[in-house]
Amino acid sequence: MRSELDAWHAQGVYVEVPDEGQIAISMRWVLTEKPAELPEDPAKLKARLVVRGCEDRHKASVVSTSPTVGRATLRVVFALMTDHGWVPRSVDVRTAFLQGLPLDRVKPVYVRPPPQAHVPDGLLWELRKCAYGLTDAPRRWYEAVVALLLSLGYVRCEVDHGLFFLFVGGRLLFVIATHVDDFLYGGAATEVKRFETALRKSFDVGPVTVGTLTFTGLRVVTDADPSSGSLTIKVDQDHYLATIDAVPVSAARLSTNAAAVSSVELTQYRRAVGALLWASGQTQPYLACASSLLARRFHQAVVKDLVDVNRSIGAAQAACGLPLLYQHVGAPYRLVLFTDASSITLQSATAQTGYLLFLSKDGARGALHPDTALTLLAWGSHRQRRVTHSSFAAETYALLDGMRAAIETACVLAHLTDGTDASLLPVDAFTDCHGLFNTMSGTGLSRPKEINAAIAALRDMYSSAAMSSLTWLPAAGQVADCLTKPSSSASLRAVLRSGRYGLRPVGALTKTHETDRTDLDAALLPSSVDEAASSASPPRLSMHC
Repeated sequence: MRSELDAWHAQGVYVEVPDEGQIAISMRWVLTEKPAELPEDPAKLKARLVVRGCEDRHKASVVSTSPTVGRATLRVVFALMTDHGWVPRSVDVRTAFLQGLPLDRVKPVYVRPPPQAHVPDGLLWELRKCAYGLTDAPRRWYEAVVALLLSLGYVRCEVDHGLFFLFVGGRLLFVIATHVDDFLYGGAATEVKRFETALRKSFDVGPVTVGTLTFTGLRVVTDADPSSGSLTIKVDQDHYLATIDAVPVSAARLSTNAAAVSSVELTQYRRAVGALLWASGQTQPYLACASSLLARRFHQAVVKDLVDVNRSIGAAQAACGLPLLYQHVGAPYRLVLFTDASSITLQSATAQTGYLLFLSKDGARGALHPDTALTLLAWGSHRQRRVTHSSFAAETYALLDGMRAAIETACVLAHLTDGTDASLLPVDAFTDCHGLFNTMSGTGLSRPKEINAAIAALRDMYSSAAMSSLTWLPAAGQVADCLTKPSSSASLRAVLRSGRYGLRPVGALTKTHETDRTDLDAALLPSSVDEAASSASPPRLSMHC
């Protein structure tokens, strides 16, 4: 508590003013024992003096947005660090909100000092800076960080405002991902030194951790090959997964699978599913479908659901030791997108859609070989957000969701590889829906008609080369199945473990806008007037293997 009060005084957060009947906000202490981020580290005792922001009458009229780096963007940073040979570094800022820009409000904010400050009666604190608990505190801190980074010449990514970089002479020299008061960064040695010097001059920061670190709950381990010097970055949540508690289920309860759970069991169930959702969205994509299905039962869980969530927790903890792997890929890059959707049945009228987005080395459009390097950047698995009446419609929406995620990630990559998003990386899309594959070359309307807008959007992406190619894969070559149905995730786990595709799909069909256009042009060039007159039917577009 004394350390916290000293920080308030040292940072000039307040001035003492007479109590003349002003409306003052109360404060409270938040005392925590913060668990260690790594097993070998001791727990941290923390005392935080917090303003009760709920009493702030003007909280709705202040700007409170505070961007943080996106999950896919952070993985892009890891991937590019391995290619540049940059060891990741991390640092956090102590009492960050107290070091933000001065309070910017029309009316002053008064608070009642805590008894531990020993302030005489009849005095209030008028805040000069934002404090923990105020709605605009994260925003004022973020603006202080932005001001520092821009003064160093860094550029804020237009797609993700939690990402900043320095691109000079056609080369990326420095990149930093921000998440409130935590920074993960890397770059050329001179730029790293310049940043760390400026950061310490501006803020009160903790020690820098290099190579092996924890960032937003993710454990990051960097290994260097002794012979080549190439870097490998591994990211996991093994320590977090070990803390997820199973829901106690007695033998007597197991005999009543269809019985509704109690309020205590429902709370435990929601806590466990929430932990699984967090892990599956961060480092465990093969658990994303199971977690999403469990989340559908938040309001009507039965005993069987408790058994299912315990099984998923066991699978998550058994997967410890399988981190996300970031290895050298090498430019030029491309994005490889797998999409899938579960079937619509009489028992389940709602489809599950999923996608996997990988970074790979550019090559022939649609070409995938067992040794093709794949680095996972983004994934998604969720209940179909639109009403669909066919598996074709569900597959269409799955491809559209995946392409939108791919284009956003391509924009981030373009900033870090070219300094601008004027030219995006090619996206090779893969689907196991043959009807969707054939539809992409057409121009007519589809049935059911409610998906025509989605089809039109995909055709625009295809014709503009935002989708560089579309490949139909047989089921044996699909690695996104486990994101849409409770099926085996062996193929996806193998990709994550080796960093290679590992499969050999037989009979895959690939098409691109250029090949479709070539076939169409050839068909529309008659060799004679008679041939032109006889070509009343439209040309048939060929499928390319």
